[in-house]
Amino acid sequence: MAFEVPLLGDHGTIPRAVWLDRTLVHHATRQHPPAVLPDGHPLQETLAALGSSACVPLPRSAASPRGRGARERCGEGCIVGDPALLVPPPGPAAERWAAEREERQQRCLRCADMPMMGVIGIARPTQAPPLTATEVTLLESIALSVAPVVEN
Repeated sequence: MAFEVPLLGDHGTIPRAVWLDRTLVHHATRQHPPAVLPDGHPLQETLAALGSSACVPLPRSAASPRGRGARERCGEGCIVGDPALLVPPPGPAAERWAAEREERQQRCLRCADMPMMGVIGIARPTQAPPLTATEVTLLESIALSVAPVVEN
């Protein structure tokens, strides 16, 4: 079943993996769901039954190596890899923060230098043991192999 995941804002592990340009593993998906779906969506029950999940971004082949941010390619407006997208600043600046974050995200989504194409993920149900570091490393390896295929 296909579904769309909004990338603007900070709603779920999938968008966070894209914007932070890093693997995210959660062992408590009720507190950190992979995606926030609208009420009544057929996948809500499935996501509610997850116990652990991992999401890995799919980088473009021309993307900067990890550790070098997209800002080096397109300027300070880039939000990819910027941890400031997660927590608003204290005081009166918090009121403008969400709107500015969304504006920067929209700019990045339109940018030809956007280094991410999407996300690949795995999950386990609540009754199963949590994902292991070995499984997450395997997923990261698969992401690096799958990314060129998706890009082409």
